[in-house]
Order: sequence, then structure tokens, then C-alpha cells
Amino acid sequence: MAEDVLERIQRVDNEPLTFQTADLIRPADLELKPLYQLHDRRYAVYWDRFTPGEWDDYQAEFRAAQARLKEEEAQALDIIRLGDSESELNHNLQSEISWPSTYRGRNCRDARSGGFFSFEANVAGGEPTRLFATFWGGERNRAFEILVDGTKIAYQELDNERPGDFIELSYDIPESLTKGKSKVTIRFEPLQDRTAGPVFGCRVSRR
Repeated sequence: MAEDVLERIQRVDNEPLTFQTADLIRPADLELKPLYQLHDRRYAVYWDRFTPGEWDDYQAEFRAAQARLKEEEAQALDIIRLGDSESELNHNLQSEISWPSTYRGRNCRDARSGGFFSFEANVAGGEPTRLFATFWGGERNRAFEILVDGTKIAYQELDNERPGDFIELSYDIPESLTKGKSKVTIRFEPLQDRTAGPVFGCRVSRR
């Protein structure tokens, strides 16, 4: 199989250290260059490997997941795309010792020891509400609290729960914290010497 892969990588004429895959990558073939030439653009070093049958299964699972996501977002009271400057600005994001970043093509934000990040989110005053947050399942040694308007609603540890995949966890927001309100402030705060997140996005929905 390794020989088959190498046979499908061809040198590009008149371009030093440049190669082109041939019927090897899905959904489209790629040009391969040394990393030092790609400092100003997004790049990938590793790829998932599929047989033709596995690729068909993956596509079907991906389409089903996208359909579920579209339905969930349509029903959400609010969606916060952490690491996205426009979404963070629209939700009055506040932070200390916290940085946006990108991982596996998705924006995210974390907070280091002594810091935090918070944002405002829409709620439906007094109705049963739930917060959904997306994390990378392979994170290790993460521990943090989640607060709503200064009241802790959850303590969360992340320690390699699902390596190689994103996970979405949910937290109930007590009705007493949303009663009479159209917005609340949600805050992620790491424990001492630990990290909160990265969090790839949050969604607030009715329970």
C-alpha cells in the first residue's frame, strides 16, 4: 500500500521541491511543498486515511452530522463562535490571559491559569435552558469552572475523553439564573495552574 501511495505522487516540472498527488486525495488532489514555503498560509501535515468504502461511510456520516448541526442551530437561542472576532465582538467577549487560535480548521479560545473569558448570551427569561460547549476530545489536564452571572453551574475536567474527535458537552442553567432576563454572562475560568478549553463554540438552547 505504501508503494501505491508513492506512485500517486508526481514531481511538478520546473518547480523545485514541489509535488502533485494524482487520484489520491479526496475531495480534490493537492500540491505538496516544504513547510518553510507555507509560512503565510494554512497547511496540513497529516491526513486521515480511508479505503473507498470507508470514504463513502465517512461522507454519509458527515452529511448526517451537518444536518443535525443545522437543525440544532436553527433551534438555538444563541450561538457563540469563540475565536471568531466578529462573533466575539457581538457577544461582548471579555478576557484576561486568554487567546484565540485555530485547530483542525476551527476557531477556538482558551484561558490560562489566572485568566478567564466571558461573553453575553441570549436566554428566554426563566425557561429551562442548557449550555452546549464544544471541545477537542484529546485535550489533557484541563480543569475549569463555568459560571453564569457569577454563579458556578459546572466544574469540568478534560483528560483525553475521545482522542481524535470533537466532543460537545452540555450544562443545565438553573431557571433562577435566567428569570426576568434576556441575556446572561457566561464565564469560563481555569483552576490554578490549569487551562480552560480551548472551547470551539457555545450554543444556548431551551431544554
